[in-house]
Parts: sequence; structure tokens; C-alpha cells
Amino acid sequence: TVSLRDVNRCIKLLNWFHEILQKRGMTYKEALRRSMVLSLMTCYHSRLSNKRAGFINETFRYFKATARGEISFAGLDSSIVEKYIHEEEMFWIENINPGEGIAFNKPLSENLFLMIVCILNKIPIFVVGKPGSSKSLAIELITSNFHGEASKTPFFKNFPIIKVQSHQCSPLSTAQGIEKVFNKAIEAQTSGNNLLSVVLLDEVGLAEQSPHLPLKVLHKLL
Repeated sequence: TVSLRDVNRCIKLLNWFHEILQKRGMTYKEALRRSMVLSLMTCYHSRLSNKRAGFINETFRYFKATARGEISFAGLDSSIVEKYIHEEEMFWIENINPGEGIAFNKPLSENLFLMIVCILNKIPIFVVGKPGSSKSLAIELITSNFHGEASKTPFFKNFPIIKVQSHQCSPLSTAQGIEKVFNKAIEAQTSGNNLLSVVLLDEVGLAEQSPHLPLKVLHKLL
């Protein structure tokens, strides 16, 4: 079973990817085929660790048997799906200026791509990983590259300025503290032109240890 929120997010991303890919010169049908793959991979595939290949095979086995009309999944297998994901990741990464001494390894590339997609579509995202898996670096690179019309990369000039409001979670976090940072982000969003205000809850797992149960407030805020 899946949440209807997942279905809604998947449809939203399908439409967004389709529009973006067509603007980059892809044909309607090829953009639709890739958009279906990328939206499913963003919503579901990215959550898995050692079961990704199985998810791809099972999902597209079903689609190849049932798809009709505008889009065909004939010949689509795990290698082509991985190729679509890699090519889309690389497109966005190649527009990022990392600065000196930063290499785009697999964790950083995946974190960057998924964060960019979710932020631009206003979809909440949990990025889970051990220390050193490029979680903080990814958000730093995003905020240093998305400057609206002042962006160094021509493609990023089409997107708003991304500004992050951070909150360091701890075992003593409170709902009031989390709500305060959201209100600050809303204030920045409403006062700025072409601005996308993002709330970053750093080390959100620590807030689960708080006796004040601060994360319950996210149901109301999100």
C-alpha cells in the first residue's frame, strides 16, 4: 500500500520533469517516457537501499504489460532506468559550481539531485546518512549556486533564489523552536521577490529524543 500523498507527489513530479525535459529540447514522447521513470525513481526508488534493482524490475515488468497509448515501455530494463537517472543527475550536477577540492561522488550526486528536485517542487525530504555522506555539503552547494537571475550558470537563472533557514535539533528541542524557524522562513518568502525559502532541520533524529515531542508540530506545518 502507498499513501495518496505519494501518488500526488509522483504526478506533480511527472508533470514537472516533462516540462523541464521538453524545454531542454526532448520530444514530447521521449520526455514523457523519461518523466515517468524519473518521477517514480524520485518518489520510491530513492528510499530503498539494497532493493533498488528489484523495484525497477518489478515496476517496469508491470508497466510493459499494461501500458497503452502515448507511451511505450518496450525495451525498458534496469540498465536503461539507471542510465536515465544517471543522465539526469549529471545534467544538474554539471551546472553546479562546486568550488575547489570537491569531487562529485555517488552520495553527493544523489543528495544534490534529490534535494534540488524536492526543493524546487516544494516537497519535504528527509536525507538520511552517516556523518561524512555529503548531506550538509549538498545543501551548501545548492544555496551557493541558486541565485535567481544572478546565478552564474545560465540554466539556473530560470529558477528562484534558494535561501535556507536552519534549525539545529537536539534532545531538548521544542515545538515552539521548530515553529519559530518555519515562521521566519514564511516571513522571508513573503517579503522576497523570486525567493524560495527552505527550512533545514539539522540532525532531526535528535529531536525524537526530546521529552517535549517537538516533531508533532510538523503535521500542522507541512
